[in-house]
Amino acid sequence: MRAAARLLLAIVVTAALLAVLLQAVAYATWWLSGAGSTPLADLSVLVAPQRAPEDALVRHTVSEWPPERPRIFREAPALQALVSAGQLPPVAQRLPAEPLVITPPQRTGPYGGVWRRLARDQTTDLQVQILWRIGYEPLIRWDTMGRGFEPNLASQWIVDDQATTYIFRLRRGVKWSDGRPFTADDILFWFNDIICFEELVRTPPNELQRGGTLVQVEKLDELAVRFRFAEPYGLFPRFVASSIWATDMVGSPAHYLRQFHPRHVDRQKLQADARAAGHNTWQSFFEEMRSWRNPGLPTLMAWQITVPPPALQVVCQRNPYYWKVDPEGNQLPYIDTITFDVTDAETLMLRAMSGEVGMQFRGLSPDRYPLLMERQSSGGYEVRHWVGGAGVVIALNLNHRDPALRAVFNDRRFRIALSHAIDRDEINRIALYGAGEPRQCAPSRASPFAYEPLAHAHIEHDPARAAAMLDELGLRLARDGVRRLSDGRPLRLAIETMETNSAVVHLVAEHWTRLGVRTDVKEEARQLFYARKAAALHDAVATVGGAEGDPVLEPRFYLPHNAESNQAVLWAQWFQSNGRQGEAPPDEVRQTMDLYRQIERAPDPRRQVELFHRILQLNAENLWVIGTVAGMPVPVVVRNGGDSRGRYEKFWNVPDVAATEWVFRSPGNTAPECYSITTQEGQ
Repeated sequence: MRAAARLLLAIVVTAALLAVLLQAVAYATWWLSGAGSTPLADLSVLVAPQRAPEDALVRHTVSEWPPERPRIFREAPALQALVSAGQLPPVAQRLPAEPLVITPPQRTGPYGGVWRRLARDQTTDLQVQILWRIGYEPLIRWDTMGRGFEPNLASQWIVDDQATTYIFRLRRGVKWSDGRPFTADDILFWFNDIICFEELVRTPPNELQRGGTLVQVEKLDELAVRFRFAEPYGLFPRFVASSIWATDMVGSPAHYLRQFHPRHVDRQKLQADARAAGHNTWQSFFEEMRSWRNPGLPTLMAWQITVPPPALQVVCQRNPYYWKVDPEGNQLPYIDTITFDVTDAETLMLRAMSGEVGMQFRGLSPDRYPLLMERQSSGGYEVRHWVGGAGVVIALNLNHRDPALRAVFNDRRFRIALSHAIDRDEINRIALYGAGEPRQCAPSRASPFAYEPLAHAHIEHDPARAAAMLDELGLRLARDGVRRLSDGRPLRLAIETMETNSAVVHLVAEHWTRLGVRTDVKEEARQLFYARKAAALHDAVATVGGAEGDPVLEPRFYLPHNAESNQAVLWAQWFQSNGRQGEAPPDEVRQTMDLYRQIERAPDPRRQVELFHRILQLNAENLWVIGTVAGMPVPVVVRNGGDSRGRYEKFWNVPDVAATEWVFRSPGNTAPECYSITTQEGQ
């Protein structure tokens, strides 16, 4: 036993030393390459000019294949070989009767190539990239700039005047990646056998309920599905285009998953099969079989996973039954393969700057922005600037367990004083290289929900005014430079954050400490960070937010809406449970909740904007969360030619500008199925 323990200890120590050595080599390579030597005086020339995100000049368009046009289609050479070998039906038989036509913005094809990408872990980051971003194929899809919807798996959708009934007509002839038809039965299986099956889902998503009643989902025919709500629900199309459950709705092939479900097979046999596969319950077996990691799960996405985690390089190959074409009848996607190399955050940046990704913005740290710009020529890429612009937002815990701190945090004068103490120009200059803009947490000015009175509320750097406001609150400044609470204790707080936000947060902590509010910064691992704020154990939390294009889908910063409303998780529980859980909020906060309920019911988008502006007005008056600097464009690395190592690779049909907000599932909203790659100059 002791020998085994010593061996195990030796293995652990050796692994740790190897990890440290690899990290040291990565840093040494970076510094020796000169990447870390950019003089501060030169940073200004590297920063992209501010640009108004009016629209994308290079973007795809969507249309339908004319029914009178002959069904003459072409396919990738790799698939032609499989057809010739008798392993696949001809392309015209694989494509639907109503293929969706994607017009590329720059060029047709060519077929082939490998889209190289990087991921920071084998779980969440890979899932986000593969399933919810690149694999973004809902019934209706957000357009490139997030301003409207495009037909996708649904060729048509109809809503009644009261916004209580929605009918989606599915695209005729679409097939799963195994060649089986996609029909209304697949959506009914998702709803009846997953969402409504309590052994799998104990509480259906709130977005599928109105008036305390779950939506009714009905099959009208093989290609038509009706959703009926008990109350008007004007936001439903937005959720169909954005929600995680909407991905599951079109990612649950009934013909495949029924063999793992007790409604369709013998329960005892299913449990035995689950144990044989290493599972204690049939539920965990079922979830594994419908997981994005399962190469055997049929898909409707352009690429299907063929080498899943725990491989360090995860691979997705083209779906031979993908249901979109270009205007010339070429079956999409153009690109054969996507690879995801799993690495750490620092190595990801080093490899991106070395030209080892084809197109990517996820995981690119703003701390490395000047170097990313500097290395464009040697790395064989260009940096495009997409619309995002979210900034660090700090939320005091208005539900704090400490009565004295809770009383102070809930006084709007305290929050406004903290805002005036922040030197946003300094943050912009030091942490964001001058590319941002001092703003509160507010929707993007390019959004129909933009409300500039909130964006500019209380952002002036005025330490004297801030100090006077705290004096007025009775928070006297003691000789040690720290103010005192009403019970005589020093006024101290900690801002909890993750590593990616630390530069801004440390500056804010300095500003507040100068004011006499002793502020520490706690940088935490993701799991601990989320566990503490979910339990309302934090003093304050710093996350990234604001600058939304469509804030009504994720209004967590503007009212206590969900578990991510870090300013008041107990009030959010009260809102989500309709008063059954959590804690009742004060009147002004309840006003925001009432206004949001009205937005959910409003069928008219103009009325939705009007009501949300009233929520934003209340935020400007109360400053429930405190913004810092926003507006910095999202850097996107796109290979565009030769690099210093003699490798040539150029990506085509990637838009010059696009909305990157999570709800738009970028780059999925830019039709990555029409991206293409050339590997020789002049090709």
